[in-house]
Amino acid sequence: MHSHKLGTDAMLLGAFCQTEIGLRGLDAGAGSGVLGLMMAQKFPSMQVDCVEADPQAHEECAYNLVHSPFSARMNAFCEDINSFKKPYAYDLIVSNPPYYFSNNPSTTKNKLQKHMDMESVEPWLAACFSMLSPNGSFWIIYPENESKRFEGLFHTLNLFPSESIGILNQHGACIRKIAHLRKQSNTCDHTTFTLRDSNGDYSEAYKSLTHAFHHSLPKR
Repeated sequence: MHSHKLGTDAMLLGAFCQTEIGLRGLDAGAGSGVLGLMMAQKFPSMQVDCVEADPQAHEECAYNLVHSPFSARMNAFCEDINSFKKPYAYDLIVSNPPYYFSNNPSTTKNKLQKHMDMESVEPWLAACFSMLSPNGSFWIIYPENESKRFEGLFHTLNLFPSESIGILNQHGACIRKIAHLRKQSNTCDHTTFTLRDSNGDYSEAYKSLTHAFHHSLPKR
């Protein structure tokens, strides 16, 4: 069975993402398709496209989609998000991009999965936002220590935050941020969420938030 170890970032993003309109969803940089599968599970009427440029990850994604209960509503595309085009817009876009900005990743695979230079981030965000429907929702997760760079790009590209969720570790320090972005200017709701308790174990809040997905997603 093709499978993927469930990443905490993907689980958080997939569990938090919401949309008022559930017709079409896009998992941008899908990897093995976990976020796309979570969208399909959360929104029973949604058609979900998963776009992944790496051929090996795309193959894994396509396998997981075909063997899921949601296969009739899902498609996998092996394309770069910057050149991906469809004749329709998306009501919900989720993205867990490669986010460690480094010019010296340890391996090619690590580069694809975990590294993106700043020159690549802006067109990635712009491509995602260009495919968003007028009233759609774009959800993205990124490291707190890169938040100034990401939030600067949001401002540059006229991506308006509607929600910002700070993900806290067991010491109360923010380690990730989840942003909900819209095409219209609006007030932004700032909240925090504690990922781990004082012992370093996953918090009851995290277990409750993600409980519905753990038994339905592919595991390694």
